[in-house]
Order: sequence, then C-alpha cells, then structure tokens
Amino acid sequence: MYKAYVCGLVLVSSFSIGCGGGSGTSNNQQFTPANIQGQYEVVAASNSNPTAVSLIEANFTQSGTNVFASKQNVVIIQGTKSSSGITLNGVGGECDNKATGDDSIQGTFSSQTQASMSLTEAGSLGTVSTTGNATFSSDGSTITAGTYNIPAACGFQTDSGPITGTQIKPFSGSYAGMLANGSGSTDAVIVSVSQSGLNLTVTGTDNGAAFTLTGSVVGATFDVKGTISGQPVEDVGIYDHTNNTFLVFDTQFNFLGTLKAGTNPQSIAVPSGLFKVAR
Repeated sequence: MYKAYVCGLVLVSSFSIGCGGGSGTSNNQQFTPANIQGQYEVVAASNSNPTAVSLIEANFTQSGTNVFASKQNVVIIQGTKSSSGITLNGVGGECDNKATGDDSIQGTFSSQTQASMSLTEAGSLGTVSTTGNATFSSDGSTITAGTYNIPAACGFQTDSGPITGTQIKPFSGSYAGMLANGSGSTDAVIVSVSQSGLNLTVTGTDNGAAFTLTGSVVGATFDVKGTISGQPVEDVGIYDHTNNTFLVFDTQFNFLGTLKAGTNPQSIAVPSGLFKVAR
C-alpha cells in the first residue's frame, strides 16, 4: 500500500515538475505553460497492486515553466480503490513511515500542456526520487493523462502507473453534520468556512457552543486548531470535490464524521462521493 502512495507522490511531483522548470521555449518557439498554481490533488494508481492508489495533495508555486511544492506543501494519503470509490487508509508515503512533511516536488513544462517531474521523499526510512510526466488541460485545471516510475526503495519494490488530477478551489461556504466527540457520542456541528491564501478559518457552533478554529490547507486537505468549550481541539480532513463535503478526522486519522453543504446537521444522508472511510 505504501508503495502505491510513494508512487502517487512521485506522480504528483512529476505533475508539479511537469509544470515548471523549463526554459520557456519548445523547438525554438515561445509558449505559455498551463497555470497550475495553487491547490492540487493528484491520484496515482499502482501497476503492482491494482487496488492501491495514492492521493498527492500539493500547493504548487509556479514561475514561468517552473513549478514546485515545498515540504510543508505536500501531503500523501494512502487509499484503496473500488467501484464505490476510494477508501482512505492513512497518511504518509513509502519512506515516510506514516509521517508528513518529508516530501517535495519540482517540475518543468516543456510545452503548454506537457510537464516532466521529480518527487523527492526523504523520510525516516530512507530517500527515494520518483520521475514522471503529465499532460494538463490547456487551462491547467486537470491532469488528463500521465505516468510515473519509482525505483525500489525503503523496502518496497519498483512500481509505475497512471495519474490523474484536478485543481482544488479555495474552501468557502456553510457546512453541517454530526461529529464524534471524545465521550463516545456525537455533536451537532454547524460551520462557516473561509480561506485567505492558504490560511483557513472555521467558525461555528458545536452543540450550540460558539468556536473558531484556524489553520492551513494543502491541496484538498486541511488542519485546524483552537478550543471548543474550553477544550483544545485539532481536526484534520479532506474535501471531496465531487460531493462538496468535508471528511473530518482527529490527528490519529480516526474518522469523526462528514460535514455536508448546508446548515442542518441532522440531515445525515450523504450522497455517494469520491471518498470512503475504512471501518
């Protein structure tokens, strides 16, 4: 599973890289590369394990043909793909040992939509670099095709596979749902989500108690902290862009619940979306 994730990371890196780092010319002709700056989510599938996928969440910075995402702007999530969606299993890449903050991406566009990439993962289990290529839509909003290759590293065999991806819009709007709390019951939560740059603010009520949480976003993921009823809280999660919902977890990746668009936390039915949660 970790292998698939690492591969995913490589792919994402490739994408990013594919987005940057070139001379700005192709066959002696000037071109303007697709704009992929901002939040991005890449899905990398594994050829060695057809059910394994990696989500590479990244905040890309782009300058001309060059693209990169620093360590604090890359998050890898492990998943298993089925006909009903992607089940989220945990965080971290192949060499990360289930940690975040070890991976970075660099890339270069060779034409308006073609990019090469390299992902560097330097975790507690070792170091690996993955290479890949990606084809972007002309507006940069999606990765329409791509592949990655990762060598054997950190106890995992060599792997390769296809990648797809999409830009993630800044988070905004009203959401509600029933979220698990530390006492074993659930709380009715209603929030307003707003984003400035890569900074996220969540204000709302938890069983009627007002709160404000602040934090940051990476790709389709978030990490916010604050206090609720005098108790410290840190929640992490991921935005399902196909369903306009937020899946919320604690810092140990225990699932707390889903926040759906709207202001009625008791409306618990959640339509089928991209992500599932392991039970």
